[in-house]
Amino acid sequence: MGIGNPFLKKAQLDCYMKINVLLRILTLSIPFVVGCGEAYACECMEKNTPTTEFRKTPVIFVGTVKSEASADDRTFGTELNWYDIRNVFSVTEAIKGVKSREVDVYASSQGTACGIRFYEGENYLVYAYRDEETKKFLSTSICTRTRPATESEDEIGVLRSLSRGRFEPRLYGRVEEVVRGIFLGDRTPNKPFPGIRVIARSEGNTYQTKTDEDGRFRFVGIRPGLYRLDLDLPSTHKVGDDSWGFTKKQKPNLMFTVTAEDSPDFITIETRVDGRIKGQISDSAGKPVGKGIRVTLVTKATADDPDNQIQYIGSDTDSQGFYGFDGIPKGEYLLGINLDVSQPYKDSPFPKSFYPGVAESSGATVIKLGYGEKLSGFDMKLPTRLRSITVRGRVVREDGSPINEMTVYVTNQARHDFEDIVWLKTDRNGEFEASCLEGLTYRFKLYDGKQYNQPLAEKTLQVEGGIPLVDFVIRR
Repeated sequence: MGIGNPFLKKAQLDCYMKINVLLRILTLSIPFVVGCGEAYACECMEKNTPTTEFRKTPVIFVGTVKSEASADDRTFGTELNWYDIRNVFSVTEAIKGVKSREVDVYASSQGTACGIRFYEGENYLVYAYRDEETKKFLSTSICTRTRPATESEDEIGVLRSLSRGRFEPRLYGRVEEVVRGIFLGDRTPNKPFPGIRVIARSEGNTYQTKTDEDGRFRFVGIRPGLYRLDLDLPSTHKVGDDSWGFTKKQKPNLMFTVTAEDSPDFITIETRVDGRIKGQISDSAGKPVGKGIRVTLVTKATADDPDNQIQYIGSDTDSQGFYGFDGIPKGEYLLGINLDVSQPYKDSPFPKSFYPGVAESSGATVIKLGYGEKLSGFDMKLPTRLRSITVRGRVVREDGSPINEMTVYVTNQARHDFEDIVWLKTDRNGEFEASCLEGLTYRFKLYDGKQYNQPLAEKTLQVEGGIPLVDFVIRR
C-alpha cells in the first residue's frame, strides 16, 4: 500500500483480520510481510513532496487531539472496520477541505494496516482521505505525510502558501551533527548544528542564511533553478558521515531543483567532526603491502574487553598500502591488525598486532586524537603471516573400509563467521583435506550428508607442524 486512499476493500480487510487474529494468538511482535491477494502488510511507497500531496489530498489541517476511542463496527457500512480508532481533532488551522472546528479522523491500531498512533493533547499536521463508499468518513495512516506539527513547521508554510493561491518556491531543512561513536551499537541521535552559514547557488542567483538554534535553515520566495547547497563549516568538521568502514564513501548530493510549481521536501544535511588517523602498512621487508589488508582502530577503553565487546572500525589498505580513518571523534585509540577478532582467520592470517608492532595492548602506543585533529604517519609492519597447513582426515567403518560422500564441517573454534566455515565431502577412499592456519584450534564435525541436526562425531585439533590427521571411525 502506498500513499492514496487508506481505506481497504472488504476482501483485503478479511485477510488482514485473519492475520491480526493469528498474531494475537501467537503473540508475535516481529515485523513481517504477508500476502493478501492484491494487498500486503503495510508497505508504503516513497512520499511525494508537500506540493504534490496538497494537490492529491482532499483534507489537510493542523489540529490538536481531543480524544481517542474505539470506532463502531458499523461505521463503514459494508466494510469491516479495520480503522478501529476514532480520533477527534480540534482544528487549529484549516488548510484544505475543512469547514468545521472539530474533525473525526479514523486510523488503524494495527501496524499491518499502516496504523498511526495519535496522543491526546498533541498537535498534528494531518493529511486525510474520504472513504470510497460513503465519502463521509476521513482516515489517515503512516503512509501519508501526517506527523506532529512540531516537526512540520516549514511544510505547513508550504501548504499555507498553496491554500492562499500564492505558492512561494523555497528550500528548507536542517543541518545536523553526527555525534555517535565509531562503533555500530552506538544509537546516539544527531544533534542540531546552529550558527552554520548555508549558501544556495544557482545560475545567476545566490542566497545566504544561518541555521537557527534547532539547526534549521530556509530560503523562501527564491527564483526557480537548479541549486547547490554549500555549508561554511569550521575546519574541524566536514559534510557527510562515512566514519563506518562498511559504508561507501561518496560525497553527499546537495543539488536540488526548484520550480514555480514545486519545491524539494525537507532537506537533512549531516555533518561530522573530521578527526583523521592515517598511515601505511608494509611487509616484513619494508615493502608496502597491496590492496585489502584490514587495519583496525579500537577505543582504548574497550581494547581488552574480556567478552571481546570492543568498539572499533576497520579500514582496508589501497594498492600502495595506505589506510585512513575519517570522521573520528575526539578520544584515545589503539591501532593495529586483527584487533577486532579473538583469532586470525583465512582472509586475515596474521596474529594480533598493536601499533607500533607489539603483541600486547600494554605495549601499544595510545593515539590521542583531539577535536577535529588530523594525524598521519602511523606506519607499521605486518606481523609474520601464519603458515597454512593441510590437515588430512579419513572416515572409515570399524572394519577399516572407507565411507565416501560424508560431510565434514570445519571451522576455526574461536570464530563463527560464515566465511570461516568450510564444508567438505569425503572421496571414494573416505578421505578429505582442509587448509588450516598453524597454531590455531579447529573443530571438525562429521555428518552423513542427510541430517545436520546432530553430528555423528566431533573432534577438536590444534594445528601444529607436520601433517595433522583427523580420522573418524563410524560404528553402526
